[in-house]
Amino acid sequence: MEKNIPFVLLINKKEKKHINSVTIIRDGVKKVFQINPTPSSIDGLNYIKVENNSGILYKETESIIFGLPVINNNGFYTIESIEGKSVLYKEFPLIGSENFHLPVFVQHKKFKPTEERDGIRTKKEDDNTADSTADSNRLHLKEFINEYLKFISILIESNCNNLHHLALSGLPEFIEKYHNEDWYLENVQKPIRILLSDKPIVKNAKGNLRLIKETRFPIIDLSTDEEFFELLEELLPNEVPSSESLDVWNKIINQEYHSWNTEVTISLEQLLAGLPDSVDFTKPETYQKLKKVYHFLEVKNSKLGESYPIYLNEKNEFKTRLEVSQYPEIDDEMKVVSLGLGRNLDEEFLNKKLGKIEGIKEFELTEFYKTLNTELISKVLEKNATNDQINAILHVCSLFRSDRATKREKWYNIVKQLLPHQIGDKKYISIDYEYFGSSAELWTIKYISHLIETQNTTVNFTKTYFGDNEIACFEWINDFLSHVFSMSDEVKTVLFQRRIIPMQTGDFKDYSEFRFLEDNPKYFDETVKSIYKTFTGKGDPKGFLIDNRIKTEAIKKINIDILTKEIDKLFDDSDVEKKVKNGGILHDAFLNLNNWFEQYPEAAGDLKTFANKRAMLYVIALGEGFGKQVMSLRNSGKSMEDIAELAQINLSASEMRELERVANELGTTELLKKADEMIILKKQRKKWKQIGKTAEDAFKNVFSNLAIDIEVTNPDVGKDFELILKSDKFSVEIKNVIEYKPNVRMSILQGRTAVKEKDNYALCVVTRPDDITEITEEYFIKNAKFVKDIGYQIGDKIINWDNGLDNLSKTENINVILDQKTESVYVNKSIWSNNMSFEEFIEYMKKKFYYEGY
Repeated sequence: MEKNIPFVLLINKKEKKHINSVTIIRDGVKKVFQINPTPSSIDGLNYIKVENNSGILYKETESIIFGLPVINNNGFYTIESIEGKSVLYKEFPLIGSENFHLPVFVQHKKFKPTEERDGIRTKKEDDNTADSTADSNRLHLKEFINEYLKFISILIESNCNNLHHLALSGLPEFIEKYHNEDWYLENVQKPIRILLSDKPIVKNAKGNLRLIKETRFPIIDLSTDEEFFELLEELLPNEVPSSESLDVWNKIINQEYHSWNTEVTISLEQLLAGLPDSVDFTKPETYQKLKKVYHFLEVKNSKLGESYPIYLNEKNEFKTRLEVSQYPEIDDEMKVVSLGLGRNLDEEFLNKKLGKIEGIKEFELTEFYKTLNTELISKVLEKNATNDQINAILHVCSLFRSDRATKREKWYNIVKQLLPHQIGDKKYISIDYEYFGSSAELWTIKYISHLIETQNTTVNFTKTYFGDNEIACFEWINDFLSHVFSMSDEVKTVLFQRRIIPMQTGDFKDYSEFRFLEDNPKYFDETVKSIYKTFTGKGDPKGFLIDNRIKTEAIKKINIDILTKEIDKLFDDSDVEKKVKNGGILHDAFLNLNNWFEQYPEAAGDLKTFANKRAMLYVIALGEGFGKQVMSLRNSGKSMEDIAELAQINLSASEMRELERVANELGTTELLKKADEMIILKKQRKKWKQIGKTAEDAFKNVFSNLAIDIEVTNPDVGKDFELILKSDKFSVEIKNVIEYKPNVRMSILQGRTAVKEKDNYALCVVTRPDDITEITEEYFIKNAKFVKDIGYQIGDKIINWDNGLDNLSKTENINVILDQKTESVYVNKSIWSNNMSFEEFIEYMKKKFYYEGY
């Protein structure tokens, strides 16, 4: 009752029985209440002092007196809460109206209080039925509201403090008992809230006034959550009320908050949804604010971060919690590489300035490096690669873990020389992954191979990349090929299919079985090459002879026999005399070859036929005049034995006459010398033929005790023998290769047969040191190796090839490859080198034939 005394004195000051003062004695202490109304500093409003600088600022009409408690600071008023005091009065307070939810004391002379004097009733059972009490109270309450709205406006315009108290306008307590809710909302609450919605009465966290509709208040469930409000203050200081007014606003707003005609509350979900638009990356404190949000969610054990993009990545974009990882210990250079390959790691990494955040997964760095190699690099097709992809992969080649990577550094220098503007300077990086550059190196080799292929010829390549400097170009090509030949057998098998070998024709070709360097280039003069090209029908030898400026040691070499053995066949012709004589198609060729023969007799081993017929053909080619040279021979002091040597030449009389004519031009000494050379070549050729026959007999003798047929083939022109041992139960395919070869080749049909008959099919490989050594039975038994499960090892590789599933970058010991337009199965040396010996295979065969019922 004591709290209501000042307003009671005010409303009774003009009554006939007015009360001048009230004295209260409590515990022997006397307190006297008096009022002395005076004009306030606000026009139209009066003021009464209660004690010290507190009082009541009020307005008075003929029937109404209403006011509110304030603190008076030299004419500037701060509105105080009316909480705990009666709101409604009729001469005396209506005890029970303390929760009428208006911020003012209201006295209306014509209010009709309830019998209990705890309020006024405006409730009617039927709006169409007269109710004198309710109708009167409604009328006079609305009369007060009209004056109250003016009062509110005056206070706001006068810049009073704590204007938020004026927004108190919820439904009264006992609304069901004394009021019709709809009527009260429409006639009391609504007019107040409409007015206040357009008035700047909310002091925000920064101390500025703003409209209610521009402000966000915590939803009722979070209205008492101090940590949540701290987040609001941090993130939305312009949009949330000051902490001093928060409790009052929570009470006000959560009283029928929907009737504020706008969304004025904010939930955690709404805060998170608007988070990306509420931060300023230019301010360092932003990152601390975000960390508070993340900490709040962690403390609350909230999973909302998985639905709302609130986690700032290194690219300053917001992602959900599962879309980012902790920033790992990764070198920035690897981020540059990844970006160029289409994977921006800054999108995946939590912003580095945030530090470590609980609940964010660690980035799998090792897995990333694996993916970088197997996915981002290896699957890029060099012919379709973008500039960004190319530059990124080349950049990997410029990155080093230490200065001890000698081979990688050599490769870097090779790339740098060819593409100086596409690959940067060498850099050392910190990376805990040993083979981070392996795929990049292989890809770069393929990419450079692609560049070579697009140029087609060495002339174009030299002009494009070396400014027509052939010396520099071929120095580079040699370095490049040396690196290629240093790779593993599996990788070389792939790279050898690329057109990267410069040929003597000036174009680039693949490194197939029929590509050679000249073993002794002086023998390979243009005379021999021209004869081979023009007359053998085998094409231009420069098409399979590699440019002599290539000095790569690992490239296989071939001797002059590759040409001379085919040229020699030209002279194994019944019409050769006609062709060689003057005017014949071989006339000039014979004479040129004869000169070459005389110059390089040591290289003419495969010209056996030519050597045998050379003297006679020489006579024919030279024409008449031979007789005089015969007389010179007789008078030359030569013995009959010398002359008898000439008789070894099996010539008819007519041929001798032709020989006489040639001798006149050539001279007997030179003629005999050339005859001897031809005889030697003939014997050597006979010996080579015998080598092939001996090998065949050796194979047959070894297997003569087995009831099986032998089919002998010789696909590599007398060099690589293939024997297929066949029975109705078991087959053996025999391959014979030079020992330095890294693999043997099976035809695609042989491979399919091996798979189809995998339980009854074996591969035999016999290596030989050279083309001269005779393959005897003893040699075969000692050096043969058998692979009894070759069909199993080939497995599904041919089927995968048929289905287009080949992956040439895989390191395998068996590969299916298109080689010179022919499908072949290549079996690496590692397959047969440590396999079954001859004795072990015979034991295996005995078991197959005798113990398994064969």
